[in-house]
Amino acid sequence: MGQILAFAMQKGGVDRTTTVLNLGVALATGGAKVLLLDIDPQSNLTRGLGIDPDEVEFAIYEVLLNPEKGIEFAIQSLRGEG
Repeated sequence: MGQILAFAMQKGGVDRTTTVLNLGVALATGGAKVLLLDIDPQSNLTRGLGIDPDEVEFAIYEVLLNPEKGIEFAIQSLRGEG
């Protein structure tokens, strides 16, 4: 079974995004399957991965706002069906 790592801190400016981005890239480079979730409204992790948040059709926001519909759409999008 896989491991779950979560980084959380209420205070801003403590390099959470940088830590998560670098750790995620390092783990993926080593062959691990990695899922990074960017729940920050500023989308800095998304930008750090080279993805323009304005070009993303569906975001975690929809899942949090409308879970009964959002989660199914998210799964379809991840599979390339949506």
